[in-house]
Amino acid sequence: MAVATDPRLEEVRKITKGRGVEFFFAQFVDMYSRPSAKLVPAANLDDLANDGAGFAGFAAGEIGQLPSDPDIAAMPDLDSLTLVPWQENLARFACDVTVEGEPWPYCPRTILKRQLARAKELGYDFKIGLELEYFLVRRRADGSIEIADQQDTLEKPCYDMAGLTRRYDFLTTVSKYCNEMGWGNYANDHEDANGQFEQNFMYDDALVSCDRAIFFRYMVHTLAEQHGMIATFMPKPFTNLTGNGCHFHMSLWDGETNLFLDENDPRGLGLSELAYNFIGGLKAHARAYSAVTAPTVNSYKRLKLGTTTSGATWSPVWISYGYNNRTQMLRIPGPGRRLDEPVPGGDRGAGGRPRRDRQEAGRGRAEQREPVLDLVRRAECPRPPDAAAEPADRDDGARAGRRPPRGARPLPHRGLRRLLHQGEARRVEPVPRARHALGDQRIPDPLLDV
Repeated sequence: MAVATDPRLEEVRKITKGRGVEFFFAQFVDMYSRPSAKLVPAANLDDLANDGAGFAGFAAGEIGQLPSDPDIAAMPDLDSLTLVPWQENLARFACDVTVEGEPWPYCPRTILKRQLARAKELGYDFKIGLELEYFLVRRRADGSIEIADQQDTLEKPCYDMAGLTRRYDFLTTVSKYCNEMGWGNYANDHEDANGQFEQNFMYDDALVSCDRAIFFRYMVHTLAEQHGMIATFMPKPFTNLTGNGCHFHMSLWDGETNLFLDENDPRGLGLSELAYNFIGGLKAHARAYSAVTAPTVNSYKRLKLGTTTSGATWSPVWISYGYNNRTQMLRIPGPGRRLDEPVPGGDRGAGGRPRRDRQEAGRGRAEQREPVLDLVRRAECPRPPDAAAEPADRDDGARAGRRPPRGARPLPHRGLRRLLHQGEARRVEPVPRARHALGDQRIPDPLLDV
């Protein structure tokens, strides 16, 4: 808990006073990554830092509370201070949820922090870069939605310069704001579907990246409204168009050393033994942890065989890995350095805090009830087969993702309750595993009923 004498608090006070900040958002997210907040006057900064902002947890969304439970307190992480670029008198803190002074086990941010601490004990810093895709749409009179740019009608609109030009003001405003906040926006593009865009910022510590993902979604939603549009990050808003993903670019570090990089890798992918063990853990438990990365019906509408107007879904179906092959569940974009996983939908990033669940689920999977981090340490996590045998490049159907690479199992296409309690139960015991990773508490029923 922060205290009034915390030197960081004085630095926050200095920065925000110089900016003319009059209010702070004390913001947290529920298990669906929906942000909630209270608006706190700057004069009450000390109280906020010491006591947090109080909420009736059940009213705030799925965060494991009943109406009879004690209130939650959102405790600000002073290092997460974010000056809101389009509202100079406003700033935001990302908060950890506590109840009666104790960390709340349903808080996605707390779950991630716990897993990052476990990784640190093993000598690993977990870093991620996030690519969040979204649509810009408008609502029709009948309540349905349509692409906001009525001229965006190409069958293959990806990277379309004219499409970028028509949304130049919006995209460049988002880009400038990302850079004002120090995120390092390095690319902005029209994505594969009509009306779909992606804006990238630099990778960082997993906690920092996830805090940014939540704010990025809030920023894009807010600015879209100001431009008379609606932004949606939902995985599959249009049946005939490519869905929204949120790629995770993951790597383990020791200080300034990337532990995934091995330029002498005999398989030619530039990956270390640790990286192959990491891949092995992700593959072994992909079906179970997809319950967290793809938890809704709409998630599974994106992760399926088929095609779109552009000719490809660009979403993985098979549990596989390979070198710079975008049909893979795990892609190595270049020699070593990182893994790219496109399974999570845009609504997870989202980033965001179920991303945090996802981050920790991805990092905290178990083999015989033991976490993958421990297995990596003892080199017991199953390694993938040779890279040459894995990529989907043997025929056109495999390359397009319509047929599996040899030996590859499919990602699940079913609801979360069935996944946790039926299809995977005998082999991977997902419920005990999920509890080991996410914490020993009940899984909210609404999360299971999708």
